[in-house]
Amino acid sequence: DQARLYDRSAPVRTYHRFLSHCWSSPGWQKFYAMASDHLGPPAFVTASVVAVAVHIVQNIYELPTIACTDFYNGNRFAISFWEILLGEAAALCVAFAGHNWCTTQYFLDCVCIHQTDRELKKAGVAHIPEYVRNSRELLVLWDEQYLTRLWCVYEVA
Repeated sequence: DQARLYDRSAPVRTYHRFLSHCWSSPGWQKFYAMASDHLGPPAFVTASVVAVAVHIVQNIYELPTIACTDFYNGNRFAISFWEILLGEAAALCVAFAGHNWCTTQYFLDCVCIHQTDRELKKAGVAHIPEYVRNSRELLVLWDEQYLTRLWCVYEVA
């Protein structure tokens, strides 16, 4: 599996982000952190736009609502779940499928540095400072073990 990861990499002149992380943390936490950081703002905007659009459509067309009573003064009013339901659905679509439209180039060591060929791995490790220099951002996926790993401290330094 590690040899096939390297085959998924492609040569680029610059990276948008260099990912610095500790291997001991679970992969799903890293994925969640990266997705939230990268796709969180577009998901929020998408949810907001869809919710406002649904609200406008709801004022033009009669969509089902839930009748409620105000406990303080007894007034009746309607609550619509459509804005929340469809806005959240749109946000989840962006959060889970947004990477398909993403063109951001990341440096992730297990993909960009060969993990099974000793000579390619040695050459890749020797060029870490250049990879960091050629990256626009350094994204640190910090956890409790991060600063105990000399390699992570080296990447940040």
